Amino acid sequence: MAQDSEEDVTVCGLIEMQRRLANSEKLFERLVGTLWAAGMLDERLAQLTDRQIGQLMFDAVADQLSILRPETMIWRSSHAATVPLGRRKG
Repeated sequence: MAQDSEEDVTVCGLIEMQRRLANSEKLFERLVGTLWAAGMLDERLAQLTDRQIGQLMFDAVADQLSILRPETMIWRSSHAATVPLGRRKG
Protein backbone atom coordinates (compact mmCIF):
# COMPACT_ATOMS: atom_id res chain seq x y z
CA MET A 1 0.00 0.00 0.00
CA ALA A 2 2.77 2.47 0.83
CA GLN A 3 5.13 1.48 -1.96
CA ASP A 4 4.09 4.34 -4.28
CA SER A 5 4.00 7.98 -3.29
CA GLU A 6 0.49 9.41 -3.15
CA GLU A 7 1.20 11.65 -6.15
CA ASP A 8 2.24 8.70 -8.34
CA VAL A 9 -0.97 6.70 -7.95
CA THR A 10 -3.48 7.31 -10.75
CA VAL A 11 -7.25 7.37 -10.40
CA CYS A 12 -7.46 4.04 -12.22
CA GLY A 13 -4.74 2.68 -9.96
CA LEU A 14 -6.70 3.76 -6.89
CA ILE A 15 -9.86 2.12 -8.24
CA GLU A 16 -8.02 -1.15 -8.78
CA MET A 17 -6.33 -0.87 -5.39
CA GLN A 18 -9.65 -0.30 -3.64
CA ARG A 19 -11.20 -3.28 -5.44
CA ARG A 20 -8.25 -5.49 -4.50
CA LEU A 21 -8.28 -4.36 -0.86
CA ALA A 22 -12.05 -4.81 -0.60
CA ASN A 23 -11.56 -8.46 -1.54
CA SER A 24 -8.60 -9.06 0.76
CA GLU A 25 -8.75 -11.99 3.13
CA LYS A 26 -6.94 -9.88 5.75
CA LEU A 27 -9.48 -7.98 7.83
CA PHE A 28 -7.16 -5.03 8.47
CA GLU A 29 -6.44 -4.57 4.76
CA ARG A 30 -10.09 -4.95 3.88
CA LEU A 31 -11.27 -2.33 6.39
CA VAL A 32 -8.44 0.17 6.83
CA GLY A 33 -6.92 -0.24 3.38
CA THR A 34 -10.24 0.14 1.61
CA LEU A 35 -11.05 3.28 3.60
CA TRP A 36 -7.62 4.75 2.85
CA ALA A 37 -7.96 4.00 -0.87
CA ALA A 38 -11.50 5.45 -0.89
CA GLY A 39 -10.25 8.65 0.76
CA MET A 40 -7.41 9.00 -1.75
CA LEU A 41 -9.80 8.29 -4.62
CA ASP A 42 -12.22 10.92 -3.33
CA GLU A 43 -9.41 13.51 -3.27
CA ARG A 44 -8.36 12.64 -6.83
CA LEU A 45 -11.94 12.68 -8.15
CA ALA A 46 -12.45 16.16 -6.70
CA GLN A 47 -9.62 17.38 -8.96
CA LEU A 48 -11.22 16.09 -12.17
CA THR A 49 -13.48 17.99 -14.54
CA ASP A 50 -17.05 16.86 -15.22
CA ARG A 51 -15.94 15.59 -18.60
CA GLN A 52 -13.16 13.52 -17.01
CA ILE A 53 -15.60 12.11 -14.45
CA GLY A 54 -18.01 11.19 -17.24
CA GLN A 55 -15.26 9.41 -19.16
CA LEU A 56 -14.14 7.63 -16.00
CA MET A 57 -17.68 6.44 -15.38
CA PHE A 58 -17.80 5.06 -18.89
CA ASP A 59 -14.36 3.43 -18.67
CA ALA A 60 -14.29 2.15 -15.09
CA VAL A 61 -17.91 1.77 -14.06
CA ALA A 62 -19.92 0.71 -17.10
CA ASP A 63 -18.11 -2.62 -17.46
CA GLN A 64 -19.02 -3.51 -13.86
CA LEU A 65 -22.75 -3.05 -14.38
CA SER A 66 -25.45 -5.56 -15.21
CA ILE A 67 -28.59 -4.59 -17.09
CA LEU A 68 -30.70 -6.12 -14.32
CA ARG A 69 -29.17 -4.08 -11.50
CA PRO A 70 -30.33 -0.65 -10.29
CA GLU A 71 -26.77 0.64 -10.55
CA THR A 72 -27.11 0.46 -14.33
CA MET A 73 -30.07 2.84 -14.31
CA ILE A 74 -28.19 5.23 -12.02
CA TRP A 75 -25.21 5.15 -14.38
CA ARG A 76 -27.41 5.70 -17.43
CA SER A 77 -29.10 8.64 -15.77
CA SER A 78 -25.82 10.25 -14.70
CA HIS A 79 -24.31 9.62 -18.12
CA ALA A 80 -27.24 11.41 -19.75
CA ALA A 81 -26.67 14.35 -17.42
CA THR A 82 -23.08 14.72 -18.66
CA VAL A 83 -24.05 15.00 -22.34
CA PRO A 84 -23.62 18.60 -23.53
CA LEU A 85 -26.90 20.53 -23.73
CA GLY A 86 -26.76 20.80 -27.52
CA ARG A 87 -26.73 17.01 -27.85
CA ARG A 88 -29.54 16.19 -25.40
CA LYS A 89 -32.87 15.07 -26.75
CA GLY A 90 -36.01 16.84 -25.61
